[in-house]
Amino acid sequence: MGLKQAPHAWSDKISKYLMSIGFSIGTLDSSLFMKKIERGIVVIVIYVDDLIVIGDFGKDIAKVKEMLCAKFDMKDLGDLRYFLGVEVVTRKDGIWLVQRHYALEMLAKYGMTAGSKPISMPLEQNVKLRAILGDELGMMLQCTEKWFGSLIYLIITRSDLSYIVGLVSHFMQSPRKPHLDVVRRIMRYVKATAHYGLFYAHGKELDVHGYIDADWVGSSYDRRSTSGYAFTFENVVVSWSTTIVALSSTETKYRGATLVVCDVMWLKKLLTDLGEHCDGKVIMYYDNMSSMQLASNPVYHKHIEVHYHYV
Repeated sequence: MGLKQAPHAWSDKISKYLMSIGFSIGTLDSSLFMKKIERGIVVIVIYVDDLIVIGDFGKDIAKVKEMLCAKFDMKDLGDLRYFLGVEVVTRKDGIWLVQRHYALEMLAKYGMTAGSKPISMPLEQNVKLRAILGDELGMMLQCTEKWFGSLIYLIITRSDLSYIVGLVSHFMQSPRKPHLDVVRRIMRYVKATAHYGLFYAHGKELDVHGYIDADWVGSSYDRRSTSGYAFTFENVVVSWSTTIVALSSTETKYRGATLVVCDVMWLKKLLTDLGEHCDGKVIMYYDNMSSMQLASNPVYHKHIEVHYHYV
């Protein structure tokens, strides 16, 4: 349409039409539509004007596509193979999600294909980054920001990069040469592992596990702690995050556990929308006894109360 309100108008129109033919909107995501039928479910995911249609049976998917093409001027691109920089490789035993093509294009764009030696580790052991250590970048500042933005998008299928990219992001407001050196090292690691991705096997029972840990006072320049977690379905990561918390080891892991519980609830609601009821307990692996006692005994909540009312 060429108007600022065009995306909103299109979203409203496609949403109303999908609901008129029996689809319902997801409770957590307004771009997710589901239609439950006797033989299974058909799911539509919308990104602007691109639609992904998936389901349990090919005939049901074909019928929905016919209805959409009859109503809107659409083109069926066939089986999903590439979407927003993510390659989808379907095999008999499961599905691969990789960003190899995107990673190689990124390396070529920033001149890391020739003359840069691949490495097996994205960060050297015991490296402590500081905010004001090293020379300022000057003309290289804008280039470094672009490099970092490209790495952030690569995290979609590369959970192994989540921690190190999150660590470097603390210094992107005013990056210096040591930070640029780390970004280059990450690029060299990506060059060696461009084929890495996520594999989801067919026929596996839904089994959700959560892992959480924290690096207490791991930052050498502001003494902050890093807390991270990851969730897996049958040993494949589906959700992960790293956050910065502060002050005590108990608080670090307790606040991290709170984020994990929030993510657990979100995942269970999303699975319910998709017709997969996760009725069993979600196992969380945790190693801090103080935080466990804090969660189970209200008496220990004074620790948090004193911290937040310290001023």
